[in-house]
Amino acid sequence: MVQGFESRIKIQEIIDNQLPEFVLDESPKLSEFLKQYYISQEYQGGPVDILENLDQYIKFDNLTPEVVVGTTTLSENISSSDDIIKVTTTKGFPQKYGLIKIDDEIITYTGITTNTFTGCVRGFSGITNYQRELNYEELVFSTSESSNHTASSTVENLSVLFLKEFYKKIKYTLLPELQNKEFVSNLNVGNFIKEVKTLYQTKGTEESFRILFNVLFGETPKVIDHEKFLIKPSASTFIRREIVVADAISGNPFKLAGQTIFKSNDINTSASVSEVEIIQRKGKTYYKLFLFIGFSDYFPTVSGTFNITGNTKVLNSVSIGSSVISVDSTIGFPNSGKLYTENNIIEYTDKSINQFFGCSGIVSNIETSSIIYSEDTYYGYEDGDLSKKVEFRLTGVLSNYESKDLDSPVSVGEKITIKNIGEIINNPIENKTYKEIFANSWVYNTSSRFEIESFSSGQISQFVLKSEIDKSNLKVGDYIEILYKDSQDVIESNLRISSIDNRQINTFESFTLSQNFNYDIRRKIKNANSSVVPLEFVPIISEVQNVYNENDDYMYVASNSLPSYQITKNVFSYNAIGVDEVSSETGLYSRITFSQRVSFITGSEVYYTPSNTPIFGLSEGVYYVEVLPGELQIKLYSSRSVIGTVNYLSFGNLTEGSHNFRLNSQKERFISPQKILRKFPLSVNNYGSKSSVTDPGATGILINGVEIFNYKSSDKIYYGGIESVRVLNGGKNYDVINPPLLSLSSGDALVQPVVSGSIEKIYVDPQDFDIDVVVSVSLSGGNGSGSSFEPVVERRVREIEFDARQLTEGGGVDIINETITFTSNHGLIDGQPIVYRSENNPLLGIGNFNGNNSNTGFILKNGAT
Repeated sequence: MVQGFESRIKIQEIIDNQLPEFVLDESPKLSEFLKQYYISQEYQGGPVDILENLDQYIKFDNLTPEVVVGTTTLSENISSSDDIIKVTTTKGFPQKYGLIKIDDEIITYTGITTNTFTGCVRGFSGITNYQRELNYEELVFSTSESSNHTASSTVENLSVLFLKEFYKKIKYTLLPELQNKEFVSNLNVGNFIKEVKTLYQTKGTEESFRILFNVLFGETPKVIDHEKFLIKPSASTFIRREIVVADAISGNPFKLAGQTIFKSNDINTSASVSEVEIIQRKGKTYYKLFLFIGFSDYFPTVSGTFNITGNTKVLNSVSIGSSVISVDSTIGFPNSGKLYTENNIIEYTDKSINQFFGCSGIVSNIETSSIIYSEDTYYGYEDGDLSKKVEFRLTGVLSNYESKDLDSPVSVGEKITIKNIGEIINNPIENKTYKEIFANSWVYNTSSRFEIESFSSGQISQFVLKSEIDKSNLKVGDYIEILYKDSQDVIESNLRISSIDNRQINTFESFTLSQNFNYDIRRKIKNANSSVVPLEFVPIISEVQNVYNENDDYMYVASNSLPSYQITKNVFSYNAIGVDEVSSETGLYSRITFSQRVSFITGSEVYYTPSNTPIFGLSEGVYYVEVLPGELQIKLYSSRSVIGTVNYLSFGNLTEGSHNFRLNSQKERFISPQKILRKFPLSVNNYGSKSSVTDPGATGILINGVEIFNYKSSDKIYYGGIESVRVLNGGKNYDVINPPLLSLSSGDALVQPVVSGSIEKIYVDPQDFDIDVVVSVSLSGGNGSGSSFEPVVERRVREIEFDARQLTEGGGVDIINETITFTSNHGLIDGQPIVYRSENNPLLGIGNFNGNNSNTGFILKNGAT
């Protein structure tokens, strides 16, 4: 096979084992004859070979240079009788039974080495072309005679003719404008075709010229851009490029000039880079990429949308294997996806405003304030070298600055720095606006940081801060940590604030610091926690994460609806200790007994979980309960609508292990965030005369971010009989005899559909005898009242067969009593005229006749006489 083809079993190789032994005994040469036949069909390029290996022929990887060229050269003279032919190389030729052509002679062989064909059969015949001149639908089959050949003669590989035809078709399909061009002999055509999209995407750039000249001539051209040597007036207003700023992840972005860049998770987003500049900001290197957008706005060369790579800061240090990451904000990140840090590629399954959940892939610790990036990264290749990949992120730059002040003191060329992100809402002591009251009333759980002015440590440890303290930033009971100024190195941790007085903070714990350094304090993020044992925890941020302003018309509050204080409310979870109320008929029970009073109420949806084998008659899953007097026993139902009826569930005795029943809403056994974002108007009118209806559900949010619900519930209980049924979509083409069955999702009620329609067809069952008069026709079922039918009766010819052999021979003719016995009930009556006709020889003494000259009656068919 050609290099790259998978080795598959051929019939010629197994034919000896397929023929029965008795066939080989009678025809010893049959096996060899069939083997030679299949060799003639299964050689490389033969009919059976192409049929069986078509999937191999259409693989681009098999279009190697040796196959595309399909020739080699004789290294020595050969005579007309030589069966070993020496060539420069046999690469790309089949291992055996290949066809080669030297001058006008066709030769086959049985084996090859690195540079010889062995076992050659001279003067062979075979297909030499797939298109006959002036008659392209016909192939050329040639015969030849053995002859002498001189060294340096061309040896053509006829076994790859089909591959070469496939190559021509691919060039016409995928290589427009290049289909008739010859490529360099050492080109790996398979790889080129698979990556040819790069050539057309970079068309007009230096990279496209490099690819084209490498493919056609094997040379790397030097492209001179005359635009760089032209003097252009007011060039700044005629720039035809978009500029993005890149932060390198790997590789050297400076070498992307003249290359195409792509988005990592969207290959359709791409652009050509015409120029790269290096810029420095605060000791960090960035790269300005000039994206060529074309000479006209109607035909831009930038595809897709280039977005700034999202990033955020880590609020708390994250250890190896953690499943939750707390950050400043997750806004702009998808609901699930990938995150990147210096040494981690993290996948997450869910998120809230400030946390990523279900994280996996954290193989190294992530320090506080580390930057986490989204998966919107970009890549290209240094100078087009596919082995040197360049990955980078796009960062944001300030552009199109518009000052809110008419007389802005900012002048051209002046540096602008960002003081804070977002809006600062002051908290004055007097004359507060509703917006200031609203924004400063919440208990925030943010990682605020303050610079220490002075400190002392002893029985009473205290700090004096350089800035005023607002209760939204720090409050009594918060935990803080001490860090070196402008660094992330934590010196002291878990210091709890005991009191706050203006700018002074006292802590319960003592600490040791050096007067030779400057320090900061930072509030630690608080997570929800509980004292209830059955609950399991992941570190979920409690209280309010942030508020957002919408044009001073509305404010949005983001919270997980969890408090920072310890949750002590018990989980409604109980283990059964027994069963009760056995049925004398079935021996099954109907009541579950507990050791303590349950907090379920009748109608509660509970989840049953056995530790081992479930109770007979029950399986793990959801049930509905009826709490019995005393609250120590319950009955189980499959639906709320049948609670209180006799349709309760019956079950066997308790099996080994525990049998737990808990509220279905608490079945996951861990506290989860609600991830709420609630909208509040900043203009409130409390003086309206109209009262509004309280809708079931949430009423508001407490200042610690916990959502509260009103007394109304969206749960409904329906009872009583069915008064009416409304058909929303009746359908058609039902069977009126067997109408469709209707069932209710819950409850015990029978609903019978009424099907009506018109008569479309009447089917008459075949009758063996004539019917003279039809007395009546009636329709049963399907609301058939009002239907009338009129039958049409006609006379017809009926054939009845009999066996023409004599009765003594098992036939139906009795020559003694002169009777004929039919194979089925004849239904004839005395005096009825009949017609007798014989298909073969008539009965002896009876000729074909027409009784009473009647043209109607019965035709009697006889068998053989």
